[in-house]
Amino acid sequence: GPQAKLCSAEYHTNNLLSPVLFEETSRLIPNNAVLVEVAPHGLLQAILKRSLPSCKNIALTRRKHADNAFLVLEAIGKLYMEGYNPKVHVLYPEVQLPVSTGTPFLSHLSEMGRMMRNGP
Repeated sequence: GPQAKLCSAEYHTNNLLSPVLFEETSRLIPNNAVLVEVAPHGLLQAILKRSLPSCKNIALTRRKHADNAFLVLEAIGKLYMEGYNPKVHVLYPEVQLPVSTGTPFLSHLSEMGRMMRNGP
């Protein structure tokens, strides 16, 4: 009900006591949809893959993963591969030119990226 719209005691009580209508809701998801799971960890990934095999499932985080920021960026890359055009520029502050002399170099990141793709 309306009392469960905010993250309150009522919301959590409602969440614990109300049935989850996953099967009924999943029937409303069209074939070949791209599903992004927004949760503390990708709890529904296995269920989504089994229930909706034609859909692409993307989790934003994984439990106990060392670098969830990397996983979010990876998810953005997966969205791009599915034909979406995520506005990645909004994740970073606008560069004010000229940059200060204390700005770190980025060249080591391209080498690291190459090694991650191709191996050492």
